[in-house]
Amino acid sequence: MNEKIENLLNLAMDATPEERAKSLNLNVGYDTESASWEVVVKFFGTKEQLQAIFESAFPTEFSNIKIEVLSNEYVILQIPENLVTPVADLPEIEYMEKPKQLFFTVENGKSASCINALQTGQGSTDVINRSNLTGRGVLVAIVDSGIDYSHPDFRNTDGTTRIIRLWDQTLDNVYDRETINRALEQPTEAERYAICPSRDISGHGTHVAGIAAGNGRASNGRYRGVAYESELVVVKLGTPRKRTLPRTTELMRALDFCGLDAVAAINISSTVSNLFNVVFLALGSAISIIVGQQLGAGDLEHAVDTDRKMIFFSVAACVVIGAAMMLLAPLFPAIYNTTDTVKDYATKLIRIAAAFMPFYSYYHATYFTLRSGGKTVVTFLFDSGYLWVIMVPAAFIISRFTNIPLIPMFFICQCSEIFKALVGTILVNKKVWVNNIVDEM
Repeated sequence: MNEKIENLLNLAMDATPEERAKSLNLNVGYDTESASWEVVVKFFGTKEQLQAIFESAFPTEFSNIKIEVLSNEYVILQIPENLVTPVADLPEIEYMEKPKQLFFTVENGKSASCINALQTGQGSTDVINRSNLTGRGVLVAIVDSGIDYSHPDFRNTDGTTRIIRLWDQTLDNVYDRETINRALEQPTEAERYAICPSRDISGHGTHVAGIAAGNGRASNGRYRGVAYESELVVVKLGTPRKRTLPRTTELMRALDFCGLDAVAAINISSTVSNLFNVVFLALGSAISIIVGQQLGAGDLEHAVDTDRKMIFFSVAACVVIGAAMMLLAPLFPAIYNTTDTVKDYATKLIRIAAAFMPFYSYYHATYFTLRSGGKTVVTFLFDSGYLWVIMVPAAFIISRFTNIPLIPMFFICQCSEIFKALVGTILVNKKVWVNNIVDEM
């Protein structure tokens, strides 16, 4: 018995076909036609490394192995039964388990969870009295049997959907907000389902979604859910098979879908961008020191000339570095052990950051030019003031009140750097920074 393999999978491997057939769990994950197992594995390394290890260790069986990498070094494998133990024996494999059957259960209502006081702000404590929680600004993920997207409780007052994305695993298709809205505009049910054919056959997912996030429009607000002003991401579980109920592996894929693709991609792109940003950050500090020394020495004309040359050099250097960063963009996310979706997002974000790098460099150089002349209040407003007064509210409005996807939204936010560059140009050209702060002290 392999200690890396969970007990249930070990038991299933030792059981006879007849014993498996009598059990609700032992045969889950086993494909009789190909005599192979679907298993969940925790491993060390990347997908490419895992493929190379399998190809080297099992050359004759490699074509029969299917690899699907998830987040956090988890992977779903479809492997021949005779390879289950040899694969678990590999040093790169930390743990292996078989999928489990999922069963629908009935959720308790919000009243049993004491939610009413938090929503209405009526209660015995100051905390409750200040609550009035509605779910506004929250994204609720529903992973279940699907959702009746035409139900009034999942639509806004103008009739548009509150669902951002709907992944129907049984149809192997993802429907975005625009597609669902187009379906909702159709006059008949047949025309609606021709555009977005996802249905909640059992009604369980719709029921759970109603408890979690229904806005109560169908009942005039009487039966509204917990986060009734939230938006939704919905996954309909299950791949068509002879046995209808979905598996834990489908649940893991759903959680990966509903999870943090955007956050992971932004983290990757930020890490990569920061490595390249060191160039203009260092040059900005150099401008502040060198130009500041010349201003302190009273050599004002020389300081202006030096500043102009250093700004030009900083921008020119970042044009070259940005071009290299754009060309190499796909290579950096490939280092990470994550999904292809995250890698694609990260690559696009890195390329946008690369395209704006000359602007970053320019406004950063003007920022330090102003600092060299002692204009600390101006630089504070230029940096922190601009961030909190313009950037943060703009990003909030775009994300909360528009349907703009991640990549265009990121691009729009970066365009604000152009405005900062223009402001920096005006202030530098006016020479408000050209003064000897040593004489003024």
